[in-house]
Amino acid sequence: MPNRPITVALLAMPGVTAATLYGFHDLFSSVHRDWSMLHGGQAESPFRSMVVSRDGQPLEGANGVRIVPEATLDACGSPDVVCVTDIAVPPGEPVGDRYDAEVAWLRERHARGSILASSCSGAVLLARTGLLEGLDATSHWAYCDTLKRDFPGTRWFPERGLLYAGAGHRIVMAGSGVAWHQLVMALISRFAGAEAA
Repeated sequence: MPNRPITVALLAMPGVTAATLYGFHDLFSSVHRDWSMLHGGQAESPFRSMVVSRDGQPLEGANGVRIVPEATLDACGSPDVVCVTDIAVPPGEPVGDRYDAEVAWLRERHARGSILASSCSGAVLLARTGLLEGLDATSHWAYCDTLKRDFPGTRWFPERGLLYAGAGHRIVMAGSGVAWHQLVMALISRFAGAEAA
C-alpha cells in the first residue's frame, strides 16, 4: 500500500445517480474508519475519494439530488482510480457528443496510469473511450445488446458481475444491480488488502 492517500475520482455528470455515486464515496471512506469505530482505536481510510466534474459546478443527478463536485476534471490531477459509477440513459438512446469531454478525460487518465472502473450503465462511457476494443467487458444486462451492436470489437458478458480487463487489469467493470458493491470491495482489496475489504 502506498504511503500516501489512494486517490479515487468519482465522475459526476448529468445522468449520474446520487445513490451510486455517493455509495462509492461512502465505501471508500469507511475503510478502517468503521472497524475502529466499532472496536476502538482511531484510523483513517487510506482512500481519498473526491467527486469531480467537467466544470466543478453543482449539478442535479438523475434522481433529482443536488451533487456538489469537489474539483474539475483538470484540477483533480492523476488519480489512482477513476470511477464511472453509472449513467441514467435508456439503453440504445444515442448520447451523441454530450459526454465527449468526459470520454477524452477518461482516455487521458488511463494513459497516465489510472485504473478505470465502471459499474452498470457506466460502461456506456467506458466503451466510448475505445479502450475496451478487443477485451472482455460487462454492463447491466439491459445495455449489452446495444453495446454489442455499437462496439462489436468488445466481447460483452452481461452475466458477469465483476470483470477485470486490459494490461495489468487496469480496467475493472461491474454488471447489473448492486454489483457495484463488489467492484468497490475489489478495488479496496487491491490497494489496501483483503482484510481491509
